[in-house]
Amino acid sequence: MSLIELSNYTVARNELRLKNISLAISPGQCWFVASDLRESAGLLFAALATLVKPETGTFHFKNLLLDFSTYRHLLACKRKIGYISPANVLLSNRTIIENLLLSAFYEKNTLSVTLDKKTEEMCLLFHLRNRLGQKVTEADRWDLRLAMAVRELAKDPAVLLVEWPEEVVPPDRQWMFVNLLQQALVSGTPLVIFSRDRSFCANFSASGKIVIKGERVTVS
Repeated sequence: MSLIELSNYTVARNELRLKNISLAISPGQCWFVASDLRESAGLLFAALATLVKPETGTFHFKNLLLDFSTYRHLLACKRKIGYISPANVLLSNRTIIENLLLSAFYEKNTLSVTLDKKTEEMCLLFHLRNRLGQKVTEADRWDLRLAMAVRELAKDPAVLLVEWPEEVVPPDRQWMFVNLLQQALVSGTPLVIFSRDRSFCANFSASGKIVIKGERVTVS
């Protein structure tokens, strides 16, 4: 069974367009993305994360056809897609820990929540534990991007989209991040990776490749 399946999928953003994408992502697969433009790769990842409404085509998630007519219809799917990217941002008027707890606030309809064990362990692993009380506007860039990665990993996502990891995780903590991704892959969570860091990519064996050139997307 495919977790994500795009059929004849066309998306556009900021004068960029990707046409007629047909792609199926199954459990345990690792896909590498190559693109002539960084922005085109970003558009593909945004499409896979359901952040861009398609012009044409269909998006099936776990065999369910997604309805892009309202944001609410996509919420259940969005919660199961982990999207790690330097393009992601935290709410600037909150602390790091408040950003990490936002989903719990909404789901439990209370402010009396604490970090779950998995999130706490990742914060310790990435040396974030003592910085959780910092305002986003005062925090280090690496700490903010690591916090965003922790947030996405803590979802227990059905699929992980990893865009420009070399700009999300600093070199001294990259091995920790790679280890978590490898654990996710072994457990059956598919990965989609766009990176130009060969040492990072060497940690994974590709199940397939997605090549973007202009508006064309080729899957092999």
